[in-house]
Amino acid sequence: MRPLITLRHLIERYVDRATSKCQDYHHLPREMREWYPVGCSNVVLNITQDKYKHLTVSALVSSLASTTKTKCYTLIGDAFSDNSKNFWPETIDEMFRTRIGIDKVWQKLSRENALQVALGTTVPATVEQIARRRLSELLDRRNDIIHRGKTYYAPSETEVRECALFFKALVMNLSEIMENQCAAL
Repeated sequence: MRPLITLRHLIERYVDRATSKCQDYHHLPREMREWYPVGCSNVVLNITQDKYKHLTVSALVSSLASTTKTKCYTLIGDAFSDNSKNFWPETIDEMFRTRIGIDKVWQKLSRENALQVALGTTVPATVEQIARRRLSELLDRRNDIIHRGKTYYAPSETEVRECALFFKALVMNLSEIMENQCAAL
């Protein structure tokens, strides 16, 4: 699912924008500063994977060392977006909260107009519940299709369109939340 790859790219872009905005490393959100060494170590441990062909251990170590300076630091976005699992609702919540410092992302999403329209309700608590459930269902279906288990099937054109509309709203609204958070840094 491309929207899930898009989510990785959104996180990486957010990190780039946050570092551009916060010239001093200590001005970044505490969660980002605390996660970065953990994220770098995770990438180093998996550096041979295809998704890290553009990185080297030296680049990661240099970047990590640059954070000991107040200014002229660099961060590698992959350390924040790396995820070995699907982006389940709990995973998104955890990543946004602990890695980039955006709390209660699902509550914030539930107040976004595009997601409310896509889900057909304006009650935030209902939007949050439906959005979480819808994402889980889509990931379950994706896994059934990709892994071709006993419940394998080909999705209908209507199902694909509904999925695309949901992910469009989800990604657009996540982007807006990240934009607002970056503006507040």
